[in-house]
Amino acid sequence: MNTAQTRLLWSLIATLIILPPFVGCELQQADVDAARKNAAEERRDVGEAVRDNARDLNEAGRDAREDVTEEVREATEAEREADLLANELAMKKERDSYLASASTRLSEVDSLLEKRRTALSGMEEAAQTQEDARLDALDVQRNALDAAIDSAESAAIKDWRQYKPAVEQALQRLREVDAG
Repeated sequence: MNTAQTRLLWSLIATLIILPPFVGCELQQADVDAARKNAAEERRDVGEAVRDNARDLNEAGRDAREDVTEEVREATEAEREADLLANELAMKKERDSYLASASTRLSEVDSLLEKRRTALSGMEEAAQTQEDARLDALDVQRNALDAAIDSAESAAIKDWRQYKPAVEQALQRLREVDAG
């Protein structure tokens, strides 16, 4: 097995070993920074291992190559971990930003419902009945949007985009009922 094949094999093994513990974790920028620092330290270790083991190649060539290979594997594993954490953090930020916008619309609808319900008491009975029906329809769509937001928030970070169409649809229906 040549060096490129060995590296590829170790990369695949590292992915299978490292990925599961990080799925679903709440990440912060500090986690990404720490993982990147660890990756840089592992890369420095590779250089040290190469220098240290070059002297010993005549006596223990096989052992030295194994040490270097192990350091390369660890460095690759640490870099992959840092990249996974950075990607997950980026997805989390994207989700949180999108859902904050949808939640703002939800708050706006809550205020609108409150104002319109307060205004009901000053209307004639026929107008009041008609407006009450419109407000009930708006409330139903508001609740649908709230449920869609909750589903997207509770989904795993890697899966949240699957829930985005439901939020978009609930927002659109809310606009339609509000305009009607």
